[in-house]
Amino acid sequence: MVKIMDSIREELSSDSKVECTDWNEFQKQSIVHNLFCGRYKNVITCKECNSNSSKYEPFYHLSIPVPLQQRKAKDWELNERSITDVLNNKLSGVQEKMNDKTCDSCGRKECCEKVETIVNLPPILIVHLNRFYFSREMIMKKHTNMEFNYDMNLSGTKYTLKSMICHSGTSSSGHYWA
Repeated sequence: MVKIMDSIREELSSDSKVECTDWNEFQKQSIVHNLFCGRYKNVITCKECNSNSSKYEPFYHLSIPVPLQQRKAKDWELNERSITDVLNNKLSGVQEKMNDKTCDSCGRKECCEKVETIVNLPPILIVHLNRFYFSREMIMKKHTNMEFNYDMNLSGTKYTLKSMICHSGTSSSGHYWA
């Protein structure tokens, strides 16, 4: 599903002249934008000179990292095991240190932080659980159970689970089923 949405999005954005900052006009471009497109706001701040820049970016699905099963809850990348909690965390802003970014104002490296916040949710939300990761040149699958509710309320937007695609197997073989 994610591949199909990415292909449609790429086809539509090649013809698009409207920037993501004009949100109402951006959504009017197509039914795909109107139904499936949400918007992030990324703010990059330099901790040395306090300069910041912001950029709006569209998304058509949200990819959620699944924590490793063997770690204790306090050591997980995200402390939540509920999809609703992870999404609410993304709505309030996820902070990340940018070690490879050089500040455009002062020229220093490793002093920038990025805060990614979801500012607009789409009417139809596609959530992807990122269960695969690289470990010593191998692709591994995380088997951590994630909790989900059939009904979710995210910042006043109500969602009901309509379908789910599951993967049975390992990172090298298996089956997808719905």
